[in-house]
Amino acid sequence: MVLRGGRRTMLHAAIWTGTAAWLLTAFVLRDEAHVLIDELRADLMPSVALSRTAGEAELRRGWDGHYRAEVKVNGVDLKLMIDTGASMVLIPFEEAEALGYDPNTLNYSMPVTTANGRSAVAPIQLASIWIGPIEVRDIDAAVARPGRLKTGLLGMSFLDKLAETSFQGEKLILRQRHHDASGYQRSISFGN
Repeated sequence: MVLRGGRRTMLHAAIWTGTAAWLLTAFVLRDEAHVLIDELRADLMPSVALSRTAGEAELRRGWDGHYRAEVKVNGVDLKLMIDTGASMVLIPFEEAEALGYDPNTLNYSMPVTTANGRSAVAPIQLASIWIGPIEVRDIDAAVARPGRLKTGLLGMSFLDKLAETSFQGEKLILRQRHHDASGYQRSISFGN
């Protein structure tokens, strides 16, 4: 039997064998590759919530020491800063209309004290906030006066509705409360 093509056939066979081996390796290691890609993404974009398990989100500390989150508020994409010192979620006036609130009907009747002094905000109720796989509904919030707030704050009116908020080094871990069939809220833990 005579083989035709000699070196060329061997080169093509080697290329196909190498490609098949690479694809098989990529398939076998796909879960590890996904984790590696998530870690890289978190380092480059710390405000994007990573999800390790259902009902859990992880945020990374930003270059300035703050935690920020890309969230969906009433279905609208926003970037909010996590602020455990804020009693509630605070939305910039400039975002209120996109969230479904008429700026002409906002009532700035709630007094607040901030790092910049005393002010008043307009109380509102948010239908939902999503951070990665976590959803919280019916959140007390407020809208700041025009020009007073550049970045919205994700305060305690949101964080108190979670089962857990914990800091682990440069990471902020958020765990959602779960409901059983009767609607009763219960906290669950994920194996550590």
